[in-house]
Amino acid sequence: LLPSGSFRQTQGLLHGKITRIFLHSIASCQNACYNKDVVLYTICIFRTVGAAMKILVLSDSHSGRSFMRLCIQKVKPNEIVHLGDYYDDALVIREENPQIPLHHVPGNCDAYRRPPHAVDILIEPIGGVRFYMTHGHKHGVKMGTERLIRDAREASVDAVLYGHTHIPDCRKEAGMWILNPGSCGSYDGTAGLIEVENGKIKNCQILKMSDLEEML
Repeated sequence: LLPSGSFRQTQGLLHGKITRIFLHSIASCQNACYNKDVVLYTICIFRTVGAAMKILVLSDSHSGRSFMRLCIQKVKPNEIVHLGDYYDDALVIREENPQIPLHHVPGNCDAYRRPPHAVDILIEPIGGVRFYMTHGHKHGVKMGTERLIRDAREASVDAVLYGHTHIPDCRKEAGMWILNPGSCGSYDGTAGLIEVENGKIKNCQILKMSDLEEML
């Protein structure tokens, strides 16, 4: 843990290895006895680009959190992506798993849940792979993914992640991965798993309950 004021110096020391930085109140940690309104810390979680990692992709949980929790327990992801609907669910997952970096965007049902600073499109590198993350409603994905794929290609990303349709979609098209994890809002729901190694996606798949049951 580093005081938030030390961020600039730390960033220089770990340049090229930081994959996620977020502010976290020390009062939310177990056994903490500090005033959460006074003490604020920055947690820097860093990993070399070549390290193998698992990214759990979730979407459209709609307050159904049991399957999400089971996915986290079984997959043991290095990072989590939540693609909206509901934004609150992503915040709960972050609170329950503060050690796992979380990337999330709001969905069409999050108009009164999203904070003012939330962005509809998030473009970030994870494990050396450049991702385009969005819920998909503003790209009209229920009518097709053409607009979404076009915008993702213009952003020069390696993979595009979207939700909204509740229909799982996992494919590689002209060198770019396209993943919709489906809806994780029930026990018969689905999620996405992306495995990254040496800055490249080595596996992308849809997870069902039967897949989780086979995991240790």
